[in-house]
Amino acid sequence: LFRSPIAFELVKRNAGSDSSSQEVSFNVCNRYCFRQLGHLELSLFARDASGKSSKCTPLGVFSLAGVGPGEKRTLSVRVELPPTELRACGQWLFVQAKLLEATPLMPAGFVVADAGFTILSPDVDNKAAERIPVVCAGSVAPVASMRTPGRASMSKHGEEVVVTAPGYVARFRGGALKSIRKPDGEELLASGLRHCFMRATTDNDRCGLDFFAPWAVKVPLVSAILKATGNLSFRAVWRMAGLNELETSVQSCDWDCQGQSLTLCVAEQFAAQGQRCFQVQTKY
Repeated sequence: LFRSPIAFELVKRNAGSDSSSQEVSFNVCNRYCFRQLGHLELSLFARDASGKSSKCTPLGVFSLAGVGPGEKRTLSVRVELPPTELRACGQWLFVQAKLLEATPLMPAGFVVADAGFTILSPDVDNKAAERIPVVCAGSVAPVASMRTPGRASMSKHGEEVVVTAPGYVARFRGGALKSIRKPDGEELLASGLRHCFMRATTDNDRCGLDFFAPWAVKVPLVSAILKATGNLSFRAVWRMAGLNELETSVQSCDWDCQGQSLTLCVAEQFAAQGQRCFQVQTKY
């Protein structure tokens, strides 16, 4: 189980000196057992339910220098409140600890640890979300800005389907997303999206009797017994299931237009070693 070397704890929230802000205090806990936190800096931003960021102003000492192993420091920040009509929809504070300088494995600015806190609790009975275009009116912070109003349209060019919307242009081929970008903007995908049910193995994934006796997986009866008794590595089990050589075929690709939005539902069949394994349904 991975544990971040730094933990953040929300301590308290107080009304600011005026009605347009609030003061938030949180603890930074050093989980390192061998170093203090002077190599890190904090980055803060708050976001309301419309997806817009609010101004954050550090109060007092706002440094991690001198926070030794196992120690904690309480820091405070003044956060600008969202517009009155959005306050019942919630507000969230995000904290990031970043590297001040590059290391052999990580660049400067790399986020070592982060956390998010609800600093204005949403009102579940609030009706503002029905009157105001908000990204989120629940307990989870919005991860995007407000939607760009307008209608999405679809056009076909041979085997390719192009979806054009006010905020993006997407290209699909064979039921898979191959390209997405802003209108007149740069491509955002290095390659088309595809399912992957196999990953690079870790030490724990390779740990099994077959690690010490590789020949065991080549003998059907022996490998079956090892698998049944739980003595076969995850890597071997995955390979026996054919997850490393899956072949896919598109069973259906259905477009649906409702109002101003388009929906694509794709059903794919996955097979390995000449046998059907499972089916996956993907919805865009």
